Amino acid sequence: MPQMIELIRSAKVPANLMQSAARGSLSVPPAETIEILVYLALHNKVLGDQARLTLAGWDEKSTAAAAPIRRPVRKCWAILLRSRT
Repeated sequence: MPQMIELIRSAKVPANLMQSAARGSLSVPPAETIEILVYLALHNKVLGDQARLTLAGWDEKSTAAAAPIRRPVRKCWAILLRSRT
């Protein structure tokens, strides 16, 4: 079964799940949640603002705990930070 991020990227997720994803309320591991939120923040005009707000609300400990788990998460953070400058 593909990861949720892959389903979101390929637009195979219903609108209500996309809204849940932008709020960070999907039942996926924290690293994948971060990856999804960064993807939505950068690539979804409708849900991007909500995804950015959700990311901003993550506490530093949770984010740091999730970030080293998978290399793509670090790449996502780097992309997000570059896009803000």
